[in-house]
Amino acid sequence: MKNKRNLFKSRKFIVLFSIILTSILFGVSKIFPQFGDLHIIILPVLSLILGPFAILGFALTEFIFLMITYPEHIISNVLVVLLFFISNFTVWKSWYSIMNKYGLKSPNFMGLYNIIKLFIIFFSYAITILIFFTFIETQILDYEFKFNYISTIFSFLIALISLYAVNYFKIPMYTPKIQFKEFLPKKIYPIFLILFISLGLIQTFFLDYNNNVLMLIITALLIIYLLKPYDEDIFKIRHYTVLNLFSKVNISIVLLIMIISIILIVIHYILGLRDYGDYLNVTQITLFLFIVMSIPLLLYLYYIEKNVTKPLNRLSEIMSETITTHEEYSQHEQRLEKINVNNEIKSLIDSLWDMEHDVIKYERNLVKITSEKERYETELKLASDIQYSMIPKDFEEFHDKFCDKIELWGIMKAARQVGGDFYDYFQIDEDNIGFVIGDVSGKGISAALIMVKAMTLIQDYAKQYKDLSKTFYEANNSLCEENVENHFVTCWLGKINVKTMELSFVNAGHNPPLIKLNNNDFEYMDIEPELVLAAMENMNYKTHIIPLTKEDTIFLYTDGVTEANDNYKGFYGEERLKNIINAHKNDDVNTIISSIEENIKAFCNYEEQFDDTTMFIIRVK
Repeated sequence: MKNKRNLFKSRKFIVLFSIILTSILFGVSKIFPQFGDLHIIILPVLSLILGPFAILGFALTEFIFLMITYPEHIISNVLVVLLFFISNFTVWKSWYSIMNKYGLKSPNFMGLYNIIKLFIIFFSYAITILIFFTFIETQILDYEFKFNYISTIFSFLIALISLYAVNYFKIPMYTPKIQFKEFLPKKIYPIFLILFISLGLIQTFFLDYNNNVLMLIITALLIIYLLKPYDEDIFKIRHYTVLNLFSKVNISIVLLIMIISIILIVIHYILGLRDYGDYLNVTQITLFLFIVMSIPLLLYLYYIEKNVTKPLNRLSEIMSETITTHEEYSQHEQRLEKINVNNEIKSLIDSLWDMEHDVIKYERNLVKITSEKERYETELKLASDIQYSMIPKDFEEFHDKFCDKIELWGIMKAARQVGGDFYDYFQIDEDNIGFVIGDVSGKGISAALIMVKAMTLIQDYAKQYKDLSKTFYEANNSLCEENVENHFVTCWLGKINVKTMELSFVNAGHNPPLIKLNNNDFEYMDIEPELVLAAMENMNYKTHIIPLTKEDTIFLYTDGVTEANDNYKGFYGEERLKNIINAHKNDDVNTIISSIEENIKAFCNYEEQFDDTTMFIIRVK
């Protein structure tokens, strides 16, 4: 289909197509003389769509026909063909020169404005034909053709239908390829056109055709107008138009009128009224029907176009514009105000206007909220960096310091940017190393603040009191003070004496650790935990003591490990944790933790973690 449409861009094809079509029309006119000279009715339509090269093909065919019919009048035949070319070139040229109110576009009938423009063009064509060829008939050549203003009506209707088909099927039209040089001011050219039409009407209806001076003046006016330059860049002509409601209704009316006309002609033909006089009677009736039916409908369509279709199209164009600045929004409002209607469309415009104000208001609020959110996220990122900086990670340095005593490793990953989990290890004195793990209830900033407070208090009191139960007693009372949001802390605190290898620990409501003793498997400590910190003041805690030997290992964790889940299989669980750590019990401490971490991720299908996850391991060397 695309290749077929491209044929209409070929000048050779246009000429050949015009010759074939004109020959067919000549044949039909000879077989059915009552139809008159069909080629004169069809030619302006062909000229409007396919341009000068279609006119050239017609002119060549017309010249051959005249030479066959009137071989003795060579000069007159050339003159007739030349005038045919000029008159039809006027149709094509006029479309791109008259009233380009909405920009330079290929022929279409989008709206009443273009229909009036087309009617003026075909009316001018009728004047040109009647003036010049009546003059040729009477003065130069005995050549009779059957053309009048009724033929113009038919030509006009055929043009509308043809333009509908061309735009619908997107058949290329021949648009201007060159620009005439301007030798007169552009405002003068319409005056020549008006004078041409006026003098043509006077010549047609009030004067005879013997006034050679007037004919020369009329001819000169037309030729000067045909040299008018185009108003816009001819290389930016829009070739196709999308039919609106007005155009579809209009073509329906045109088709209705033509169907009625054809029915009347067929009726007259069946009744035997076949001579040319009866044909004129039919055309007169058709003209009357055209006036009676078309003018009121066109006035109604004009009302619809002015008050419905044009405001809607304008509204659609305005609403499709992109608005990025306040200045563009002000211009947008001004364009909406210029749509001057007083019907339901006005209510629609007001509603859209109110909606735009709401959108602008929402956008401003969104910008404000987004700015606050970005500031909040920046502060959260800073809080997260501070929190992670407080969690010790100098494992290698610690190992170097106690290379013949113990080794340790740990990780802490918050579910959000900041969390309530923590672990810590620190040297209490020359003989004792302390380590702790805890989990603050809740998440977010408040939990992180309690976590910082708990870490600081526990480390300070552990260095101040030798008995870990005293450490928890004082830390618990301090955490209970001003506990506005009623946070509590589960915590496990241990201390290893590097000389005696004795483990002391206290458990305040925390998960039972996994411990490996005497090269056996890891087992959960079977010691009942006591009340969590920050729940009640003046609570006493009990210190437990376990002797350690070489390779004995303690694994501490928070509930984010055992309660990790994938929404289908349930919790990760204590049993699965025990199995995976025993599978890697002889690995390095960092390998043990990374193996458990990977196993938890696989169990949760590598989805985002739900709770803070913290693990800490310490081994006697």
